[in-house]
Amino acid sequence: QAQVDYVPGLSKGKRLINAEDAQQYAAFAMDMKGAGNKCFAANDFEMALTRYQQGVELLHNVECKEASAQQELTALLASLLTNQAIAGLRTGNWRVTITACNACLNINPQNLKAHARRAEAYKCLGDVEKAITDLDWIVRLQCSDLLADHDADTAQTLLSTAQKDAKKMMKDLKGMRIQESEVAKRMISGADFTANRENEKPYSLPLSSSSSSPSSSPSPPP
Repeated sequence: QAQVDYVPGLSKGKRLINAEDAQQYAAFAMDMKGAGNKCFAANDFEMALTRYQQGVELLHNVECKEASAQQELTALLASLLTNQAIAGLRTGNWRVTITACNACLNINPQNLKAHARRAEAYKCLGDVEKAITDLDWIVRLQCSDLLADHDADTAQTLLSTAQKDAKKMMKDLKGMRIQESEVAKRMISGADFTANRENEKPYSLPLSSSSSSPSSSPSPPP
């Protein structure tokens, strides 16, 4: 009886493939990335997200036995994940963006795009502290930290732009945090005021002689 070595969704771990199969997987994933890029350029962000997700799903559960081929697949997967993240931002799928960025950062903790896009998603969700954490990481980043993936000029350009955007967003988020603190203080003050009012003795209007009879009843308010 024939043996099935890997069943998607049922088998544990990743499917091991050879270099020839890895080339085919990479080619198809590149097609998905290219199709997603065309959709993104045409402002069809929903379809772009779908195409990026298809590429991610294709590569997520495979592993090549040969190191160089696996390195190529890993780099392509990371690129698809950051594209998936920005498509998630454009379509309002903040959780998709965060999940994609987390997966990318598991591959490469120094991925600048993943930190920046995750920070934006956290901001959209109102998670100010987590957004600031990512932005602070960007601000502290050194150009030398990016040289593994980029040449010196490209790394410097990317870092300068990212840090400028990060500082602006951090300023906005800290302003939001101050406003939230002030609102909270006002709410607490309002609660204290209500509590004090509840402890006061009720005030009764004096009854006129015409309404002092037990049989009379107050008129309903207009």
